[in-house]
Amino acid sequence: MKSMSKLIRCFLELFGVFKEPLDPVEWCFTLEKEKEHSYNVHITGFIESPWRLCAQHSSENGPLPTRIRFKEHSDIMLVGTVKEMGDLKEEFDYTFQANTHYYTTSVHFVQKVMVFSPPVMLQGRVIYMAYTNREYADPKILEFQLEIHEG
Repeated sequence: MKSMSKLIRCFLELFGVFKEPLDPVEWCFTLEKEKEHSYNVHITGFIESPWRLCAQHSSENGPLPTRIRFKEHSDIMLVGTVKEMGDLKEEFDYTFQANTHYYTTSVHFVQKVMVFSPPVMLQGRVIYMAYTNREYADPKILEFQLEIHEG
């Protein structure tokens, strides 16, 4: 029975009826201690060619911008906003009829945090959308967590 369902799934994929969800971005999450109680959260997205990842700040009419959200915690304070670094590109997108801002190979986000009583678990999510000139992947929500230890 299991082999029959595999066969049906392969048949449906072959004819485009059923497709695995696209996820052309691989994410890496790291923590860097800056000084006592001060840390930088590093979030890096590696983008498969020919895909594009939307920037945090884009046109209202464009594709979904990348959002980084952190879960509130009484022992963690966010300092400033999420900084975005990479080779930012801008182009008019005829599908959206808007200027779009995006990255094509990688993008690096950094959020500074203050930690009052380690150890604590920093939790958050990345909300993002990738696209090419021909197709758009469904928006994704990726949960993450980093444990912050003393020392």
